[in-house]
Amino acid sequence: MQTEIPASNRTMHPSCQSLFGSRQVLLRETPKPVTLLDGLVAFIEFLTKLGYAAQAQMLMPFHLSSPNAIDPADTLTAFIFAEVAGCQVEIGAAGAMAAAAVIQAAGGTRRQACDAAAISFQNTMGTVCDLVQGIVEIPCHTRNAAAAAAAFVNADLVLGGYDNPIPLDETIEAVYAVGLVMPAQLRVTSLGGLAATPSAKALPRLEGGCESHL
Repeated sequence: MQTEIPASNRTMHPSCQSLFGSRQVLLRETPKPVTLLDGLVAFIEFLTKLGYAAQAQMLMPFHLSSPNAIDPADTLTAFIFAEVAGCQVEIGAAGAMAAAAVIQAAGGTRRQACDAAAISFQNTMGTVCDLVQGIVEIPCHTRNAAAAAAAFVNADLVLGGYDNPIPLDETIEAVYAVGLVMPAQLRVTSLGGLAATPSAKALPRLEGGCESHL
């Protein structure tokens, strides 16, 4: 439920100038942040509506030389923070990059690298970020290990002739869309998933651990 925020408590202007045009963009505030990175989700969605990916592609100051390189605009569009889209864009993205790297090491094509990355993302889509005590350790280390092992399986599938039906760019967009509808409890707040289990709560305080609040 939205409530009116007193003017004295507001931390930003109610409107701003469009980054890529002359339009005025109205901003909407809520009493609480969606995740630990207050407002980031709304900001990325705002950039997407402005055609952020297309602009980033045109203005990118560098170009990747690898024949299997994936356009940085694709990465920037989906973003890489679990606070925005869950663990699927962190460990999931790492597994996708690893799968593409295996293809390149094996002498595969750019298309095969993209397909291997795509099916890696497809297999981890929906992965939540439920780190215990707010530390990137449990269950992050085992998920990373599983993603590294799966990278070889996904690359082998493609090299063996698997025909991926959904390309990487569409997969990335789908991953991002899934992340935007994840509840805040499953995006780095340590309020849901494994972090909320009795066993996790009974663990002694890990070094660097913290309490999470919404």
